[in-house]
Parts: sequence; C-alpha cells; structure tokens
Amino acid sequence: MKKIIFLVVLLVLAVLILPAYAPPPSKDVVVTNTPLPIQGDVTVVNTPLPISGNVQVTNTPVPVTVTETLSLKGLKRINPGQMNPANGSEYDLVTLPGPGTFVSAWFRQTGGNGRVSVRLIIDSNTLTDYSAFGLTNAGLTQSNPLGIAAFSGTPSSHNVTIGFPLPIAFKESLVLQAEVKEDSVNNINAIVIYGE
Repeated sequence: MKKIIFLVVLLVLAVLILPAYAPPPSKDVVVTNTPLPIQGDVTVVNTPLPISGNVQVTNTPVPVTVTETLSLKGLKRINPGQMNPANGSEYDLVTLPGPGTFVSAWFRQTGGNGRVSVRLIIDSNTLTDYSAFGLTNAGLTQSNPLGIAAFSGTPSSHNVTIGFPLPIAFKESLVLQAEVKEDSVNNINAIVIYGE
C-alpha cells in the first residue's frame, strides 16, 4: 500500500513540477485565412511580419462583395484621327487630366504594316509601348493578363486594344500616344474609355 501511495504522490509531483522545466514552445507558425464578410472598397497592404522559424500558410478564399460600381465619365474619341501621319513623328491622340480611372483603349492604324507604336502613359509612367506588328509577332493576339493585344481587321487595318484586369487610377494625367515608324500610313485613331 505504501508503494501505491508513493507512486501516486510521485505522479502528482511530476504533473505539477515538470511543466516548469518543459522546452520553449516551437517557433513554427501556422497561418490560416478565414473568410471575412467584406463589403465596399478593399485595400490590401502587404506588411512583412516579424516571424522566425517555419511558416506554413493555408490559403482559404476570402469572399469580397463590391457594392459600388465604377462611374464612367465618358468615351474620349479621336475621329477621324490623324490623316497621313509622317514617318518618324509622334502624336498625342488622347490626353486626359487627372484624377480619373483608365478602363480601356482601342487604337487603329490603316495602311502600312502595323509598325506604329502605341504608348499608354499614366502619371508620366509608360505602361505600354507596342506596335500591332510587334504584338502579333509575340503571339499577343487575344485577351491576356498583360492587358494589350493586336487584332487584324483587314489586311490594311491594324488594331491594338489595351485593357487590364482591373481599372487603373491616374492622379495627374493619361496620354495615349502614337509614334509612326513607317511610310504609307493613311490614318491613326483611338478611343479611350475612362471613369471618375
């Protein structure tokens, strides 16, 4: 009987005293994204977390409901555009003051071989600078995440569309520019769709 009591007392002491001598908790971290009911505008800021050790991330989709839509300011059309543009010249086809939101653009060149470069410049930063010829050679002839593609209308009509997966805000200005790099171009024109 004394042995049983001794073992029970020893077990109780072990339960009470040993946790104080336990090793520190593991530095491994498990991060799980749980769905959040978010409505309205969402701003995602990536801030590095001061975590050391092994990190395991479980991605769970976060449902986002956007309750407001983009209000379109208008359609800025240059028509009939620039007739008989000179080789080696640049033209600002569309210039919009900021603030605003770029939605999409369309550019067409008639005549030539599609070597007129189209530039989308937002807040003095060139986002795109491609010709229909270059886009076709690169295989960008359908919608893609890059946001720019070339489409052929007729043998003498070369079209470029610009439209990113999400609208892009501009604060200062938006310029759609064309640089003519060949002879025999009859006409260049463009459309820009933009919002508030």
